[in-house]
This record gives sequence, C-alpha cells and structure tokens, in this order.
Amino acid sequence: MPATGSATGHAQVAKKCKKSKSAVAAKKKCKKKKAPVPAPTTLPPATTSPTGPTPLDADGDGVPDATDNCVNDSNPDQGDADGDDHGDVCDACPQTSNPGSATCPPQLDYMNVASPLCVGSNLEAGSVVLTAPAAAETAVSLISSAPSVATVPGSVIVSTGQTLASFDITGLQTGSVEITAILGGDQWVEPRDVENCP
Repeated sequence: MPATGSATGHAQVAKKCKKSKSAVAAKKKCKKKKAPVPAPTTLPPATTSPTGPTPLDADGDGVPDATDNCVNDSNPDQGDADGDDHGDVCDACPQTSNPGSATCPPQLDYMNVASPLCVGSNLEAGSVVLTAPAAAETAVSLISSAPSVATVPGSVIVSTGQTLASFDITGLQTGSVEITAILGGDQWVEPRDVENCP
C-alpha cells in the first residue's frame, strides 16, 4: 500500500472508510490510517551580539579601527618601537617619536672624521650631517671609544635650519679610536688612527 503521508494514500484511506459497513469501525479504521502530521519546523533563535554590531577593521588585522595604530596597514601585533602611537609599519620614522601629525624630525644621515687624526688639536676634524634641516637646535651626542687616545665634546649642536655641524677632536697619543655620533635611535661610528703628524 502507498505511504499514508501521500495524497494517494489519503484518498485510499477515505475510500476504505466509506466502504466499511460499521460507522464505528470506519471511524476507528480511519483514525488508524490517518497520515502523520509532520512536526512544525522551528528556526534557531537569531543570534545577537551583546556588544552590538562588529566594529570596523579596514586592514583586517583583527584590531578595530578605533584602537588600531595603523588603520590602513595590517599589524596585528600593534608594534610601536618609539611609543608615538604610530605603528611601526606605517611610521615614517619608527625609531624616532613624531606624535600626532608632526612631521618626522631630521635624523642622523652620516658623520665625517678626518683621517688620520693627529696628536694635538684637530680643529673641525669631525662633522655630523642630518637628513633634513633642523626644525630647532638639535644636539647630536659624541663619544670617543678611547678617551686616553682622543677626546671629543659630549655633543655638537646643529643650528635651526642647518643640516651640518662641525666639532674638534683632540689627539692625546698615538693609537686607534672610534668616534660615535648618536641622534635618537640613529648612530654612526668612524674608526680612526691617531698619529704623530709632521
């Protein structure tokens, strides 16, 4: 016999019930043959976020734009070496702080040191050069690796609007020395010999 849930099955059950001699028997028979009613389909309740809509994340790094230190460049670790709230991947000068919309300050480009250095005064024997004119007076630190061989001032000042400043080196005895210039996270090292010049 066809499945009772089909349209054909309903028709056959109804026909058999009509042919039955006893109304009570027909009623019982019809109840027995009645097609099962499928259970109503229920949808799971809609899920709602307790925090509201998902925050924007333009670069897809998992950090919402509102707190991302590089909104348009993916940097899930939010690295910020100079602590200026500009992430390293989008910071023009990641080792030198330039908070807000401030331009990147000039950095140390290189240092010149005369060769050889002589025992005695070496006037303007060294100079430091910045990558751009100084926005204000900028001190570049100087260090001698062997102060018993040659000395340098503790720093040299690059004047506002200038990119270069010179400094003196005093040779005390023959030997080798390294002169180091430091500005922010940049440094430049120049090894030199100090000689008894004629």
